[in-house]
Amino acid sequence: DSLVVTHIWFVLNTGGHIHKKIEPAIIRLHPYRSLASYFVDIFWVLLLFERFLEEFYELVKYWRQLGPRHGCIQYLTISNCVDWTSILYANAIIIFWAVHITKISNLRQLLDTGDVTVPGTFADHGILEEFHNKVDEIVYEDHVFRTLIAAYPFCTMARFFKACSSQPRLSLVTRTFAKAGTSIFHFGVVFMTVFIVFAASAVLLWGEENVDFANPMRALHSTFLIMLGEFDWEKLHEIGRPQAYIWFWTFNWLVNLIMLNMLLAIILDQYGEVKAGVGNAATLWSQCDEIFQRKRKVYRGEFVALRKVLHMLDPTELDEEDDDLNPTIWVETLIGEYGLKEKQAVHLLTEAKEMHDQEAMIEDNANVAQKLHVINTKVVQMHRFVEAKLQGNTAAGSYKDQPQNQESTPEDSLPPSQTDLVAHAESPDNEGFYQGELPPLGA
Repeated sequence: DSLVVTHIWFVLNTGGHIHKKIEPAIIRLHPYRSLASYFVDIFWVLLLFERFLEEFYELVKYWRQLGPRHGCIQYLTISNCVDWTSILYANAIIIFWAVHITKISNLRQLLDTGDVTVPGTFADHGILEEFHNKVDEIVYEDHVFRTLIAAYPFCTMARFFKACSSQPRLSLVTRTFAKAGTSIFHFGVVFMTVFIVFAASAVLLWGEENVDFANPMRALHSTFLIMLGEFDWEKLHEIGRPQAYIWFWTFNWLVNLIMLNMLLAIILDQYGEVKAGVGNAATLWSQCDEIFQRKRKVYRGEFVALRKVLHMLDPTELDEEDDDLNPTIWVETLIGEYGLKEKQAVHLLTEAKEMHDQEAMIEDNANVAQKLHVINTKVVQMHRFVEAKLQGNTAAGSYKDQPQNQESTPEDSLPPSQTDLVAHAESPDNEGFYQGELPPLGA
């Protein structure tokens, strides 16, 4: 059922060392050994097709309400792009797998023509060469395919983060990275510069003796392992203890103890702000219970599904321009015009008001840091003005006691400190410093 292939690689580095690498590979000649294997793949393809229909239906909905061009613009959000990336990537995996098993089938047919009693299995040298070429091609494609499917779980993880975005407590991580993204990016530029410099230095120090630092890519990986605390000190100090001491201590102090803690501080600072904005948001289990109770009441006929209620209240909910045209909704309106029962109508409007208040509170809490910064700036400006005013009055008193022997201009009639204060206040660089009253908060 399997064909074992062994590759032996010899690597000659710049220091004259020869490194040997043995890499075995297995080709499964019968990928589907039982009906269970077929069932799993068919079930996954059906789930993928169901996801495609959902996304396509949503896209058609945008086209109908907003038109093809404007609808596509509004539809192509990050979350929808993640869904379509997952769908297209899964289709690429299916196509690659279909081509791969076709080539395995051709190889199996070629093996059936061989004779184990003949040296090399094939008497014809051309067929033997064709066999080796097919084996090499399939082994390479198998490696590419395993790399391809290894990236697919990350697409699934991205869709999981999309689902978590609707729950305030689950979206703490994603919103923290979103707020800290700019700071992390600029920190990453400095960090990667320092990290690459240390990796390049490691190549020059140990590249000719240690296979782990033989080239820049291996050196980057080995340097990262050293940053995590995994290293072999005996191999490092073979090049010389002074060089190893200087490189190792400098790397650990600068990268491990300083820069990584700076990154942690950046993330925790933003996490604190995001967590403060969550407030008393609903927990995951309370939302699950609410969804279960709502589904049960819809099944019993006590409630109308929320999707249906939204469509009745606003048939073109995707068009935000007609929101101002919607009339005020009362309990009597929901009961009389839309057929909701009184209990659901009261519950629906109450929950809508609470959600609106909660969103307003989250927005206010998110701007607390900015407001505090503005207040602090205004306080500092006021302190500077008061100090300048007091210094001006003191200088004016001493200026009056001096004799006036020469003509002076209106500006010269002011004490030096007051003249400097007026020039400072009228300077374009200090516009709005003080103009009789403080600017409004947030100006």
